[in-house]
Amino acid sequence: MSPNRGELADRAAELRAEFDASFAENPAPVVLNIEDVLAVRIGDEERVIFLDEVARVMSRPVLTPLPTAHPAMIGVVSDRGSVAAAWDLGQLSGLPAQNPYWLVVPAAEPGVAITFEHFTGFRRVDPAQIGDDQRLHLSDLIETIRGLVAGVAADREG
Repeated sequence: MSPNRGELADRAAELRAEFDASFAENPAPVVLNIEDVLAVRIGDEERVIFLDEVARVMSRPVLTPLPTAHPAMIGVVSDRGSVAAAWDLGQLSGLPAQNPYWLVVPAAEPGVAITFEHFTGFRRVDPAQIGDDQRLHLSDLIETIRGLVAGVAADREG
C-alpha cells in the first residue's frame, strides 16, 4: 500500500525540520593533530625535524674551522652574539660528510648547531604518519655529540 498524501506531507515536514535544525546546532569540532616539520635529505634518505625542537634555521652559515679530534665537528658558527659548535649531520648519522649549506640550532642546546646540505621543505604533518625511522630527534643527536665529546675527553685523560 502506498503512503497517502498526508503521510508524505508529514514526512516532508519532518525532514525539513531536521534539515533546518542541523544549521542551528554547532558543528562538532574537528580535531587535527598536525605538527610543523622541516624535511631534510641525508644522502638518499629523507628525514623530518619537528619544528618544536628547533630554535633557529640558517642558510649558508659562515663556519670557522677548528682543529678537532672528531671529524663530524666541522667548526664553530657565530649567530646573534653566541657561538655554537657546528656538527655535520651526515657524519653523525654514519653517512658521508655533507656540504654545510643549512644549519639548525636545537632549542634544547643553543651551543650546538647541526649542518646539512639538502632542505627539501616545510610541511605540516600528522605525527602518527611519521615513522620513528623518518624522524630526526635533535635530542638524540645532542646525546650522540655529548658522547663523542666525553670520549675525546677520556682519551686525553687516559
